[in-house]
Amino acid sequence: MGTPMIEYHSLSDMTAERLRSGIIFGDITLGTRITETEIAQTFGVSRVVVREAILMLQREGLLIKERNRYTQVLTITPKDVTEILDLRIAIEQAAAKSCLRNPNFQTTILPQLERCSAQINEIKDPLNSEAILQKDQEFHHLLIISSDNVRLQSVWEELSSQMLVLLYRYISAGCVMHYSHGQGRTGQHLWRKSRKLCRGQRRN
Repeated sequence: MGTPMIEYHSLSDMTAERLRSGIIFGDITLGTRITETEIAQTFGVSRVVVREAILMLQREGLLIKERNRYTQVLTITPKDVTEILDLRIAIEQAAAKSCLRNPNFQTTILPQLERCSAQINEIKDPLNSEAILQKDQEFHHLLIISSDNVRLQSVWEELSSQMLVLLYRYISAGCVMHYSHGQGRTGQHLWRKSRKLCRGQRRN
């Protein structure tokens, strides 16, 4: 009885990851309506598996259930940009404060963060969105995990996929991210540029 359950959850996770990647990297257009039947046929899995995957992505904010009628991929409005970035900043600040209280911060956590930051800046192609997003996730995962705050980690996990949707479109628009002491200015520029992108999408 135990083995089928493990396989079932693994298949749901794999389906959720395929949907998540499609949404983040633009293969599935923002605002698109999807159905369990359509996804099941496309991925060759059961509707039960798809239903579980959809629930996962609903918790991450990537999919929205519209009044029990249909499921829709999220859209990003200027208001969403503001809320996502404000929350990201708040989470990062709280995590950083917690990390600073960790007696191992200087010897263990900080060198890892600096190494990850350097790896991001060493990516030769500044528009290599997948590589940048992967390293960005590694950096922030390390920061959040090192905070040793399980509630903070839970909030971050729910936000991170939406943040990746935003960052991918930011990088794809030709904007370059720098991980340095100018991080605050970069964040402000990201906010302004993202709002412009959203206004353009809304006009289209």
